[in-house]
Amino acid sequence: MAGDIHKERLVLWRIFKTCMENLTTQNIPELIYELFRYTYAPSKSKYENTFYKWHPEARGIAEIIRNDFQTEIISYGKKVLGWDKKERRLHICILNNIINGHLAEYFEMLLPDLNSDLISTLSGEKYEGKDLTGKSIVILTDSSALKQPLTLISLDGDACIRFTYPNVHAVRKQLEMCTDEGVLAIVKDGDMYKTKGIVSKQAVSQFPSIQFTKNIGWELYMPSKKNNIVGKSTYSKSKTTVCVFKCHNGKFVLPVLQLEHEFTKVAFRVFRDQDIAKKISKIICCATMSRKGRVLIFGSTQFIQKETLRLAVFKRRGAKLETPIDLLSHEGDKLLSMLANIDGALLIDENGYCYATGVILDSVAVKGAFSRGARYNCTKSYIESSKRGSMVLGIVVSDDGMVDYFSR
Repeated sequence: MAGDIHKERLVLWRIFKTCMENLTTQNIPELIYELFRYTYAPSKSKYENTFYKWHPEARGIAEIIRNDFQTEIISYGKKVLGWDKKERRLHICILNNIINGHLAEYFEMLLPDLNSDLISTLSGEKYEGKDLTGKSIVILTDSSALKQPLTLISLDGDACIRFTYPNVHAVRKQLEMCTDEGVLAIVKDGDMYKTKGIVSKQAVSQFPSIQFTKNIGWELYMPSKKNNIVGKSTYSKSKTTVCVFKCHNGKFVLPVLQLEHEFTKVAFRVFRDQDIAKKISKIICCATMSRKGRVLIFGSTQFIQKETLRLAVFKRRGAKLETPIDLLSHEGDKLLSMLANIDGALLIDENGYCYATGVILDSVAVKGAFSRGARYNCTKSYIESSKRGSMVLGIVVSDDGMVDYFSR
């Protein structure tokens, strides 16, 4: 009996893991397993409280994933043990379609009358060959909600374009007026929205906003609310915004989550020290906040010093820093951004000191993934080629937000 339960749970885990490949860009096993435990466990369990403690912003989407997985997969009980690969793929495909449909409904509940497909269409629209990456839209319920200090450019008459499919290119053209200081505001007009003008980026902290992250990719951010009831339009004046929804290549996925808890677990397995694990986790989280791809190699001080000499000095495959830089200092996040702006890996010791930047990793070729890029495959080869017993951890952050890690 216990053996059947274990087999059933194992099959459900494999199905869930495959399903989640299409529902998150943060394919971190620790995160996926935490979400699986929450999904598999009964309601109001300790796993629910634990998951929401670390990821409160994922509550809405996680509940949809949980309900649909229980209805479409877990409800079959022991029958899942008899599914062959073809049947599993079919059920996973059906489940993903159902989840995406419910996520679209969830978006409409958050922002009534705003079409998510229209936003995806807009995110793929180009203007003179340029995409929308880095630009934003602020969503207002009425024009009176926006006060004068925040308004930079106010539009009037026919210049206020209705946010509809025929007007997608016209809206895209107005978005070109947005700079580092301004975002486009759209205001609800009856049962649809129309553009109102360019407002200060400070408005993003007070109203819902759409931030375009890539071609056919966007995220929905909400400001901190005075209460947690979805649908309330009263927002706090806090500058803190939370990503509650993400669209990646036209598909709805989990929002980008803060993974400090998960990365602490990963680092602890390598270094076996909780304080060191927390330090490394903070640096990783800081690195993942940027939209720029980067590689971080963490190791013991002795290992990093040795690799800095071998790769950056003797082989001239990187730039050795005259004095190691403390990435946990007050200006550490800015320094990390500067150091990671060039191609190549950062070599960082267990205490958070960076010894080299722009390092081209070398290794013996191992089995890789053709669908992934050079950062992923080079880092995987480097870590797997390192000597057994070496305390080394490789983190790969891709331009599209995907995060992978390799350890030895």
